[in-house]
Amino acid sequence: LSKGDLYRIVEVQFERLVRRALLRLGYDATLTGRAKDYLASKGHDPIFGARPLKRLITREIVNAVSARILRGEIAQGALLTIDAGQDGLTFEP
Repeated sequence: LSKGDLYRIVEVQFERLVRRALLRLGYDATLTGRAKDYLASKGHDPIFGARPLKRLITREIVNAVSARILRGEIAQGALLTIDAGQDGLTFEP
């Protein structure tokens, strides 16, 4: 898979697993280019292709965002920006 293919798969999986569910709950989210890079590189396996990406998004985004919503750290209607830093993904409402 090319880097462009991986980016597109990241975008599609993010839309399916995260963004649609958040919109139904009154939230929204966006990925930065660095977050797409992070997910594309960590979610790609030479043997399995992009198959691990769905589990990665669930583990690193869905679980983290769900916990923040339950703790009241993200206000209803907020736009959550998901970025990547040296220690992994970051979440900024």
